[in-house]
Amino acid sequence: MRPLNTAHVLFYLYLLIGPLAIAGLSALLLLGRSRMSRLEKWRGGLPENPPHVTILVPAKDEGARIRVCLESVLKQDYPNFSVIAVDDRSTDETGAEMDAVAAQHPNMRVVHVTNLPANWLGKCHALASGTKLANDPAGKPSEWLFFVDSDVIVAPNALSSALSISHARNYDMLTVLTALECYSFLERLVLPVAAAAWSIIYTISMTNNDQRPEVATANGQFILMRRSAYDSIGGHEAVRTDVCEDVELARLLKSKKHPVRFFAGAHLASTRMNSSMASMFHGWGRIYSGSGSRKPLRLITAMLVMLLNGLSVYAALAWGIFACVKYNEVRWLIAAVVHYGILTWIFAKIYRWSHNTVFYAPLFPVSGGIVLGILGFSLHMCRTGKVRWRNTTYDLVAMAQSK
Repeated sequence: MRPLNTAHVLFYLYLLIGPLAIAGLSALLLLGRSRMSRLEKWRGGLPENPPHVTILVPAKDEGARIRVCLESVLKQDYPNFSVIAVDDRSTDETGAEMDAVAAQHPNMRVVHVTNLPANWLGKCHALASGTKLANDPAGKPSEWLFFVDSDVIVAPNALSSALSISHARNYDMLTVLTALECYSFLERLVLPVAAAAWSIIYTISMTNNDQRPEVATANGQFILMRRSAYDSIGGHEAVRTDVCEDVELARLLKSKKHPVRFFAGAHLASTRMNSSMASMFHGWGRIYSGSGSRKPLRLITAMLVMLLNGLSVYAALAWGIFACVKYNEVRWLIAAVVHYGILTWIFAKIYRWSHNTVFYAPLFPVSGGIVLGILGFSLHMCRTGKVRWRNTTYDLVAMAQSK
């Protein structure tokens, strides 16, 4: 038997974990995206008697942004809604801004939360407090709840579109991926990749598969939920210690056979997320670790995929150039160029989906390296259970033990 040629083995191993693996992952990503496109194509109308919807906007120390968010919410073209804004222990002008907007809109009220009870996360408590007051003008509970984060701007047709498809197709919860508002170089470079990594790690498109009740995710920036379904699972009190309460709500609903859908919705809303490196690490670290209930396996797998299937292209390119010059051997260079081309193409798609420029796609060694660091930080959060969120530090281990 002929001995194995080490050079051939290494080359074919690279083909397998490099260009072929990235091509396969790209195909799966495109397939998942296609499963989330129904809302983008939806052209249905509202029911004859549109049900009442309460829009709930929680905010903590969002004085610079909250007015823009609330004004976009109040401009909805949906004919039957009211707004509850919840000021969650803010130390800036958030509460005052809310009051000023509410004074000009009779269909809006403000709830000021001054204390956080034990074993509650701030956002969960704020939304639970607001939901208790979510009634129609006659005092009856609203049929639908629309949760919008304070860093989100919604299009005028956001609620109409979401409720139209939910009513027509009998969904109990609808959530979307919003566009990402990015202004600095760092934001444009990192945030689309961080969001894409989360969507791949937690296979968010499988939320739309009713045959997989164990797989569900959600984006708390934009959630429309049927009130009866919300009450049936215990509302936000049931997830009061979960840092990714949106994901846990979706999992509870789907486990009880409630139809949950996760769609692409960049045409309906945009989000201004993390603007600094520190906020990116803490914000996405919380999301990565919390979405997996602090179980590290998916995160470790994601780090290995980024290293072996993604960042390996640059070592292969360097070796390919050297082998071409030194030994007149081109196969490594050709394979690495194909690998790089596929990577750049799929990252261009990712940037475009988030409504950002594709010109950052070739900078994957930088964006990928930063996201790799965030994943490492999220592993630290998994281990310690310590999370800092909206200027409040939580010990998730202690909270879970006393829940």
